[in-house]
Amino acid sequence: MNRALSAAIAAGHIEIVKLLMGYSHVDPSVANNADIILACQTNRTEILKFLLQDPRVDPGDQENEALMEACENEHEEIVKILLQHPKVDPTAQDHHVFYKSIYTDNANIMRMLLEDRRADPSVNENSIIGIAKIRAEISQNREIVDLLEKDGRTSDGSAFLNVIQKCMDWCSEDTEKNE
Repeated sequence: MNRALSAAIAAGHIEIVKLLMGYSHVDPSVANNADIILACQTNRTEILKFLLQDPRVDPGDQENEALMEACENEHEEIVKILLQHPKVDPTAQDHHVFYKSIYTDNANIMRMLLEDRRADPSVNENSIIGIAKIRAEISQNREIVDLLEKDGRTSDGSAFLNVIQKCMDWCSEDTEKNE
């Protein structure tokens, strides 16, 4: 029956999901809450809301993979719902959700993460703003950098950028030696 539940979630059939959940042996938390992650990957907002009512589910399972997927796929409403759930931790995987927001250039998700005061954009020696600045150079979009600077919890990221520059210099030196 759980395969049927997964299929109904993937297809977005909320009525079938509700019908299947009426059977006691259908468990949306099996396989480390894979059905919750599936609902987040496929942007099934109403299905996710319904499944979160079941006390067996844990949207923070698998190191908050549901939140990671929602951020990566830019499902803003799903991110908003997950951040309100007590079992979801935006600091999981070393605050990796910040990097997902940067790489997708999604300022709305970054804004939600910054508003959730559990997440700290200054971790890892301010690498988040450093990476955001590098990404802004590539994408020509400074909106995320501006949000991080306005937030006030990060430095300018220069220490991180200096490390990146040193790595690039070492790579260049090694390349020159091998030519």
